[in-house]
Amino acid sequence: MTVWWYAEGGKKSGPIERADLMRLIQAGTIGPKTMLWKKGMESWLSLDEVEELHELKSSLLPPLPSRVSSSITYPVASRWLRFFARTFDLFWETLFLLFLLSFGLGFALAILDTISGEHPGGFVEWLNGPFAWIYNPFSGILFGMFFLLMALILDASVYRFIGNTPGKALLGLKVELLDGSPLSFSQYLGRNFSVWVSGLALGIPFINLATMARQAVRIGRGQPASYDKSPGYRVYAKPLGWQRLLNFVLAFIGLVAVEAVFKRFID
Repeated sequence: MTVWWYAEGGKKSGPIERADLMRLIQAGTIGPKTMLWKKGMESWLSLDEVEELHELKSSLLPPLPSRVSSSITYPVASRWLRFFARTFDLFWETLFLLFLLSFGLGFALAILDTISGEHPGGFVEWLNGPFAWIYNPFSGILFGMFFLLMALILDASVYRFIGNTPGKALLGLKVELLDGSPLSFSQYLGRNFSVWVSGLALGIPFINLATMARQAVRIGRGQPASYDKSPGYRVYAKPLGWQRLLNFVLAFIGLVAVEAVFKRFID
């Protein structure tokens, strides 16, 4: 009967039989660099160097992954589900940012008007001189491009802290790696930057319709979006069901109502 000794970290253990050796290798207790010895060997060798055990290692079942996600059993999300989820998320994100901007500007202008010692609105009138360019039609496009980028940064932050975005969660969608593990903040932020460029064309009107159509065609053919292919991301979808659909519709109506109240407030 052949018995083995093994050493890890300067500590020798054994003797063990071949069957026990096999179990320890399977459990990961004995790794590729663990030193082994048996009677007849001139010196200790690592597991990788023992030729007679190569066949033994190849016959072992691979260990189970540390994390098995049930999401990898769900199908890939359709282009329309992704479109509506993205629309919902950008809707509430831009609305939230507009609220912060309006509140911040209103507060700042009130303070500056007071400091300037002029009549209310005097500071705004002064701005019409050096900052009259903001009334140029193209400045609206530039503002929209920048605002869209800020919304996508907020989107990545929400994913980082709650594990998903509201629009995707309502429709049962989620972005994950191919093995089912979640994206890190930097990965999701990088993905959103790619969405901004290759999916939404920076927010430039009309051009963004072409880029969105291109991505929709890819997804419709069963291919990943260009910003998901290279990094190895996957957008899966749980079964929709009437309850998810109803919740999404009600939430969307709620957003429209909030927008109407907000517009009335700032007007």
